[in-house]
Amino acid sequence: MIIHSNNIDRHNKEIIGLCILKGAMKIAETDTKKETVKIALEEIIKTGLRHKLREMPGSGATEISLTEMKRLRSKRDRQHKV
Repeated sequence: MIIHSNNIDRHNKEIIGLCILKGAMKIAETDTKKETVKIALEEIIKTGLRHKLREMPGSGATEISLTEMKRLRSKRDRQHKV
């Protein structure tokens, strides 16, 4: 009996894909694969749009820590006191 590695690889990928899909269905609390994939794709789109928004000048989004923000505010307040 000859076993082709391509068939094994494809089978393993299918098993891994189903495990990922079942995990996603459990987390999303969905009943169908179609519904799960739809929700996953919507989340990918939302995430991508949030990243693009964060990169836009003047978006107000910041990636500094709370400690750093407090330090900058303190420095600003000291400079603007009359």
